[in-house]
Amino acid sequence: TTATRPSTKMSNTIKTNNNNTIFHKCLAGGIGCGVSGFVTNPIDVIKIKNQQYRSAQFRTFTGTAQLIWQEQGVRGFLKGASASLMREVTYSSLRMGLYEPIKDVFIMGTNSEPDSPLVKWASAFLSGAIGAAIFNP
Repeated sequence: TTATRPSTKMSNTIKTNNNNTIFHKCLAGGIGCGVSGFVTNPIDVIKIKNQQYRSAQFRTFTGTAQLIWQEQGVRGFLKGASASLMREVTYSSLRMGLYEPIKDVFIMGTNSEPDSPLVKWASAFLSGAIGAAIFNP
C-alpha cells in the first residue's frame, strides 16, 4: 500500500490517514503497551530487587529470579503488575494513539514533509505531554 497525505478537511469525527478513528488508535496503543508492560514486569521485579538489596543473595539476575521463585512463586514476579498495567493502559493509550493524528495536524498546518524529524519530534512530545498531563499525577 502507498501512503497518502491526509486530507486538509477536518470532519466531525477525526480520522487518521488510514480510516482508523483516534479511539481505535488509542485502544490499540493501550492494549499493546499494556501487554508489553505485563510481559516485562517480572524483569522489572528482578531488577528492582537487585538494585534495592545489594546483598550476596541478590547479586545476579538469575540468582534473584530463582530466589523469588522459591520464596514466592509466580506471585512474586507479578508484584506491581496491576499498577504498571494501569499506567500503560491509560497514559500510553493516549501517548500512542494521539501521535499520528497530531502528526497529521502538524503536517497540514506547516506543509512539512511527513518524515521530517521536527514533525516527528513535536508530535511525539505533544502526544506524550497530553497523556502525562491527564494520567500521571
